[in-house]
Amino acid sequence: MARRTKAEAQETRHAIMQAAMRQFSQQGWAATSLCDVAREAGVTRGAIYWHFQNKSELLMALWQELCEPISQMLSASLNEEEPDPLGQLERFLLLLLENVTTSDSHREFFRLFFNQTEPNEEVAAFHRMIKEELAVYQAELKTALRNAISRRQLPADLDVAQAAVFIHCALDGLILNALHPCSLIALEMHMKTYVHFILSALRQGLAEHP
Repeated sequence: MARRTKAEAQETRHAIMQAAMRQFSQQGWAATSLCDVAREAGVTRGAIYWHFQNKSELLMALWQELCEPISQMLSASLNEEEPDPLGQLERFLLLLLENVTTSDSHREFFRLFFNQTEPNEEVAAFHRMIKEELAVYQAELKTALRNAISRRQLPADLDVAQAAVFIHCALDGLILNALHPCSLIALEMHMKTYVHFILSALRQGLAEHP
């Protein structure tokens, strides 16, 4: 019986998250209430609070669900025994960009993510959560880069902290341009070229300069 209850709870949680994504996409995150999500999911508002404390936590759960498969790809480059950490990092970058071009859920989420600028407590709470996640992501990127240096795939004098920031900003720029209605880039056609440019910049050094 307990096993069935757990399965039902997971099913309800999934239904809430799917309904939230639809409502956020249609109305925007700020304009969507938890009542809207409950109505869309066919559950009570209390059922939502059983799984999520607030709207920020719900949006964060969507972020984690969408990013988990991609994060697993990055994890491969974090192993000191991995013989090709830079290759694993390249596969991670390509998978991330591929999801932006092929997955409606990923595109909608990134639109929501980049548009959360309203000056209110809900948005501020979401930003605090995201900053914590991004801090982990940056730390993992730096570990991957150090592993690539140890395998002599990148220069020994590479400034890994700035290189990790560069990768993050390059990806944000590509994604933002791909989502813009007036975008001049065809990400689905040239993502391998863009990733090649990123890796080429890393191989050239990006050493710290005075």
